[in-house]
Amino acid sequence: MYEDDGLLTLSSQLKLYFMRFDLGHVKDKENSIIRVTSDIGPLKSVLIHRPDEGIEKVTPSRAVDLLYEDIVYLPKMIEEHQVFTNLLGHFIGEKNVHDFSNLLSDILDQDAIKKELVTIVCRLEHCDDRIKQFLINSEPKVLANTLISGVYHNKKEISIFLPLPNLIFTRDLGTVINNHLLIAQASKRARSRESVLSYFVFNYHPLFSALNKSNKLFGISDSIEELVENNNGHLGVFSVEGGDVMLVNENHLLIGISERTSEMAVERIIRKIFAHKIVGEITVVNLPPLRFCMHLDTVFTMSKRNQSVVFAPLIMQEGKMKIQHYSANSQRPLVAKSLSSILKDIYPDWQFILCGEGKAPFEEREQWTDGCNLFTVREGVAFTYDRNLKTNKALQEAGYQIFNASELLQELRSGKICQEDIQNTIINLPSAELSRARGGPHCMTMPLCRG
Repeated sequence: MYEDDGLLTLSSQLKLYFMRFDLGHVKDKENSIIRVTSDIGPLKSVLIHRPDEGIEKVTPSRAVDLLYEDIVYLPKMIEEHQVFTNLLGHFIGEKNVHDFSNLLSDILDQDAIKKELVTIVCRLEHCDDRIKQFLINSEPKVLANTLISGVYHNKKEISIFLPLPNLIFTRDLGTVINNHLLIAQASKRARSRESVLSYFVFNYHPLFSALNKSNKLFGISDSIEELVENNNGHLGVFSVEGGDVMLVNENHLLIGISERTSEMAVERIIRKIFAHKIVGEITVVNLPPLRFCMHLDTVFTMSKRNQSVVFAPLIMQEGKMKIQHYSANSQRPLVAKSLSSILKDIYPDWQFILCGEGKAPFEEREQWTDGCNLFTVREGVAFTYDRNLKTNKALQEAGYQIFNASELLQELRSGKICQEDIQNTIINLPSAELSRARGGPHCMTMPLCRG
């Protein structure tokens, strides 16, 4: 790639890497299947990232630049996230809950890849050769932690980069669309390094080797050089984040143009998706470019087939957002008055559950604390935050039972409840600190396989 550094090209590295480190490294080859056909299918494997020490490096003066509104209490945040992770392990098996830092550490075990990645990160972060060599000489796990938290640990603590406190929101790293993976590209400087790290993980880790070999990885940038160039010179012009991409079913995709996903990026993505016949129908939702609705999944997520929890002022009211529906076989998009109207036109039985019961001031308050941001482990069984009381009431009225996450975890561990028997259930996660980071259960998960 960078001839002056004497490095192998990406394609050469991939060939070497997969010769040495092929799917035999994955203990259960079935767990390496990457395929998602809807946002509510039975979860088989998922990518998460546990809150790391970098979050403690967010200071009041740096908070806005690092996309945080507040200073969170890390020990409590870790405790809350662990409840979520433990429950995911009960539903799909611990081996299928993949932490991003572990995947990154895996690929850094290969010297050529380590050198390539460190070189690119140092160019992106404008580090000198001394720091670059220092990082190249680091152990894989230490280096992975440094690239994520910004802090190098040995006999003493050395701050090298700014932290990546938003990496807990793995949804934004990419989206699996049927048997393809869209590699995201962050719009904000605070997440540029995340884009590079995830690009390498998706291109190099054996979990994704089948997609790589069959050319089913795609993104806005066609190479790592273009991605770095976009981050350095066109930041936000070509950007897409996974929170704006959602599969209704295997043939219908929703994409949001938002504060974080650009119109130019969406145009490229639509062309690529139709060219590769990944889906046949795409609905584009033009969100206001505002912080409170930074992604589509902050105002709309699915809980069942043809059922969603929504922020009514944007989703239900006509004329609030420009809605365009594209078909692979049509040259011109259809224009709709609202997202709710086009969904009802296509799926007449679609049901909308209103965040905050659709009442002021609760709908605005609970949308802000991710009342619309549900994550399903299978149809009708979803995680939400416990603090959104009015939304929980609306879900109860729609036929769901509400479970406290910590209590459910105890009952699963004791055998009083079997996870296979859980139906029509909303699981309330503890959220005193998690919710202050401005992301919900949907944001904290990137599904890799759904049945």
